[in-house]
Amino acid sequence: MKKLLLLVGIMLIALPVVAQEATLGVYFDADGTSNTFAYQPYVDAGVGKAFDAYVIGYAEALVGGAAYTLAFPGDIILLNAEYPVGTQFGTPTGGIEVGLTNPVVGYYAQPTLFSTLHFMFLTVGNILEIEMLPHWRYDTVMLAEGGGPLIPATNVNAMITPTVDGETESWGQVKSLFQ
Repeated sequence: MKKLLLLVGIMLIALPVVAQEATLGVYFDADGTSNTFAYQPYVDAGVGKAFDAYVIGYAEALVGGAAYTLAFPGDIILLNAEYPVGTQFGTPTGGIEVGLTNPVVGYYAQPTLFSTLHFMFLTVGNILEIEMLPHWRYDTVMLAEGGGPLIPATNVNAMITPTVDGETESWGQVKSLFQ
């Protein structure tokens, strides 16, 4: 009996330490590990080139929904958004609430997919941010437990950055071209 009580006591102390803060963000992989997208203009991406992003939540709960708004600059356009089976009220840029038919077990850092977003570049070369903002009904972005209680979540924004390959020429070789 003492061992059981000791085990329960250790679990009550350790559980909050390993519990992950609830987050909701935009990622560029379906596993929810990368919220940055680096590309070479006109090599990896150009005007008219499409790319995907994913709205993913993390919570130590049985996750059944989310509420959020997306904001992004005019350099990209949202072509389409796909959702898991469930209900959706609103639009990603005007505020959307997504409810899942089958709640997802979010324990142990399991990602919960709420939307697959299909974007297209209208211009390239600028640093862009896709912002995860609160739904107009709430003060923060929200996740919902399977039974309905809301979980305030920290928002995770996504960054799109152009990169340029470095030249292999040395400064001395460049100077010699102008002598």
